[in-house]
Formats: sequence, structure tokens, C-alpha cells
Amino acid sequence: MLQAVVKIQGHQYLVSGGKRFQVSKLSKLEKDQTVELKDVFLVFDDKGITLGEPRVEKAVVKAKVMRQLRARKLIVFKYGPKDRFRKKRGFRPEYTELEITEIKV
Repeated sequence: MLQAVVKIQGHQYLVSGGKRFQVSKLSKLEKDQTVELKDVFLVFDDKGITLGEPRVEKAVVKAKVMRQLRARKLIVFKYGPKDRFRKKRGFRPEYTELEITEIKV
């Protein structure tokens, strides 16, 4: 099975064909749209390893956007014990769910 390490918005992910995973929101993409990821650092399978310096030339990973979603609310609570300072905030991080359709070398 062919696998690759790709860079998406400053984060590196280990991907393989058919795998679904979530990344920080890719804002300009719609559902069922195809994305080409060209920052491929490493491609490997049972036969061998292709290591890029820093990227593997001509390697492309194609992914399909499955959905845009928001996670559960995260609570950020700041507390100063002697100042009687308390601040409670929450936010919902947004994600894009991708499914890898093809890895080309």
C-alpha cells in the first residue's frame, strides 16, 4: 500500500489511499471538490522509500473534500488567584475533512 507524508497548512500528515482525516479549515473549498497536495516529503510502500530534498519531485496526492465542520466547544479559562481575576472564553475550531483518493509518484 502506497503511503506519503504531506504538508498541509504547516502541519505534516501521514496519508494513504482511502484514508479520511481532518485538517484546519481550508476556506475556499466546497464539498466534493478535489484538491491536489504538492508538498510531498516522503513516499513509501513495500518496495522502497522515496525521500524528498525537501520535496519529492512530480509527486502529487489528490484528496476529496468530504465536509466542512466545527468541533465541540473548547473552554479557555484564565485565573489569577491573588488578583481575583477570572476570564472564561470558549471557541469552536473549524475543520475540513479530506479523503485521499490517489497518490502519484
